[in-house]
Amino acid sequence: MTLRIAISAVAGTMAAGLFGLSAAKAADVSAAPPGPAEVAKPAPLMPSEAFFGGLGLGLGFLSVTDQSLYAQGVSHMYEGGVPYAYGAAAGTTYPPSGSDATLSGFAQLGYYKQFSGTDWLWGAKLAYAYLGASSSANGVAVPQNGRYYGTTNGTVSGHVVFGSYETEVNQQIALMPFIGRSFGRGFIYGGAGPSLSQTTTNLNNVVGLARMSGKTYDMTGPADDFSSSDWVWGASLTLGGTYFLTRDWFIDASYAVNFTEGASGDFSSPFVRNAYGWQETGILSGDFSNTITTQTLSVSINRAF
Repeated sequence: MTLRIAISAVAGTMAAGLFGLSAAKAADVSAAPPGPAEVAKPAPLMPSEAFFGGLGLGLGFLSVTDQSLYAQGVSHMYEGGVPYAYGAAAGTTYPPSGSDATLSGFAQLGYYKQFSGTDWLWGAKLAYAYLGASSSANGVAVPQNGRYYGTTNGTVSGHVVFGSYETEVNQQIALMPFIGRSFGRGFIYGGAGPSLSQTTTNLNNVVGLARMSGKTYDMTGPADDFSSSDWVWGASLTLGGTYFLTRDWFIDASYAVNFTEGASGDFSSPFVRNAYGWQETGILSGDFSNTITTQTLSVSINRAF
C-alpha cells in the first residue's frame, strides 16, 4: 500500500516537472523579439520620364572652308558723249579657309522617357545658341580677264580687290532626337537632327581695277560695300551626358557639331566714273559661296518637370 502511494507521488512530481518545462519553453518562444521590418526601396533619383529646360554656356568653334568668290565688271565708255568702247572682264578666286572661337549663350527644351523595364531611353531636345563667330580674309584680289571693243579693240586684265571678305554665324537652332542609356543618377545619349543657322557675309571696300594698253585704271571709283544675310539649313550631331543633383535639377554636358549648306549669294552695284578723259558707266557684280562647320562644347543647368 505504502509502495503504491510512493509511486503515485513520484509520477505526479514528474508530470508537474514536465508541464513546467513545457510552459517555460512556450514562454520563451512567445517572448522572442520580432524580426527586422522590411524597409521600402527609395525611389530612383532620376525620373523615368520628364520634360526639361535649361540655360548654360558653350565654347563655340567656327570653320569656314571651300570659299569661292567670283566678280565681273561690265562697262561702257564715252568720249565727249560719243560711245568710245564697250568692255567686260571676269574671274574667280578661292580665299583661304578661316576659323574663330567664341563663348556663347545656350538654352534648350526637351523631353525623355525610359523604355519600360530597361535602362534605355529616348527623347528629343530643341537647342538654341548665339555664337557670334566670324571668319575674315583680308585683301582678297579676284583676277579679271576680258576684252573691249569699239573705236579700238584689245584685251583687258586687272583685279577686283576686296578689302575683306567676312563670314559670320550668329544664331543657331537645332532639333535633335536622341537615344540614351541611364545609369541611376543620369544618362548618356547621342542624337542627330536638322538645324538652322543665321549667316551674314560682308564684302568690304570693293574696288575694280583694269589694265589696258599697259596702264592701270580705277574703273569703279570710290570703294563700295556689300552685305548679305540668310538662314541656311544644316544637320547637327550631338553626344552628351546628364547628372541629377536632385529629382528636379540636373547638369547636362554635351558636344555638338553642325554642318550647314554654307553661305552663298550674289552682289551687284552700278558705277559712274568721269576720269582719264572719258565718261564711264557700268555694273560690278559677282557671287560667293562657302562651307560652314561649327562645333560647340556646352554645359547647362536644367529643371525637370
